[in-house]
Amino acid sequence: MFKHYLRVDAVNLANFVYDTHDISTIRGGSFILLKAIDNLTQEFNEKLHRVSTAASQGLFWFETHDSNGEKECQELIQAVLKYLAESTKGHATFVAATQKDIPDNFTQVLEKLEAKIHWQQWHLPTVAVPKPESAVQECYLDGWRPGVVQYKVDVVTSVISSATFFRRKEGIKLKQKLFHELLQDEAFLGEISTHDLEELATNPLKGILSGKIAFIHVDGNKFGSIRRKLCSTEIDRANFDKTIQSDFREIFLRELLIQAKAQPDFQTVTKKGERALRLEVLLWGGDEMTLIVPAWKGFEVIKLFYSKAAQLQFKGELLTHRAAIIFCHHNAPVLLIRQLAEELLARTKNDILKSSLTALQPHSPVDQ
Repeated sequence: MFKHYLRVDAVNLANFVYDTHDISTIRGGSFILLKAIDNLTQEFNEKLHRVSTAASQGLFWFETHDSNGEKECQELIQAVLKYLAESTKGHATFVAATQKDIPDNFTQVLEKLEAKIHWQQWHLPTVAVPKPESAVQECYLDGWRPGVVQYKVDVVTSVISSATFFRRKEGIKLKQKLFHELLQDEAFLGEISTHDLEELATNPLKGILSGKIAFIHVDGNKFGSIRRKLCSTEIDRANFDKTIQSDFREIFLRELLIQAKAQPDFQTVTKKGERALRLEVLLWGGDEMTLIVPAWKGFEVIKLFYSKAAQLQFKGELLTHRAAIIFCHHNAPVLLIRQLAEELLARTKNDILKSSLTALQPHSPVDQ
């Protein structure tokens, strides 16, 4: 048997996750991708073996019967893409590539896979083109796909697209079990998040902060370059992901949920009379993470995150994060808020690079 690697990426995320201001649709799109890729080892349990999985990417190894294995590789790619298309009802875009193992050079394997993935992505349209359907108007929530499914929320009666309906339906279902699924802990089985951001943010006892949210977006500093430098084997790559997710992010989320369950102002009662946590998880897995909490909890959550991250390291290398926190009204356009958060993170990334370059430059006696 001959060892090969498979990399799978969900691409063009802007048109599957971040193309609407509807929170349930965003949540649904984000976690549909995470679940689809994460389930590949279960679907192909005798063929694929997990190395690492993230929010929209997976790396696996498998074996072929002959050295080249081209036919087996192509058959596996087609089967994987078919499964992913069925899992997402054809509304998301995936690319997949295989690479034969290069003994003692795992880094080169990853580089070849990345090049193949990027080459395919450049040849794809930026959206998963919807099938032709008879429609008289565009989707009320995404603004461009054909509106073909009835949509009625509060006083709004309109139509939405098949893709938005699918994502929104999954996002609403996820709200009932998301924390349990993320942590695989029975202690959080009955914990749900609020119905919407207005419910999350409204608390008359908080005065001017009532109705305001804290949008928190976190990204790792140089995680890509650290992986390339320190992950010379597939075991290293798996351990790196374990360090980030199991040994840190899950511990942080568990502690955050414990605090939320214990603090009355981190909870509310929904219109249906259910107790709900004032917490939204929009993005999970990979290097990034996005949370929404009430404005009065924003700095408290950031403090908890950095207290848990203070000693995070891999093979002696300190792993650090940069974060953007934006305080705004609950009905501010969430996509614009996310865009602003990304711009702030990019600015801090540039500041870090400038600081690093300045530290490396020789100083004159005057500078010193």
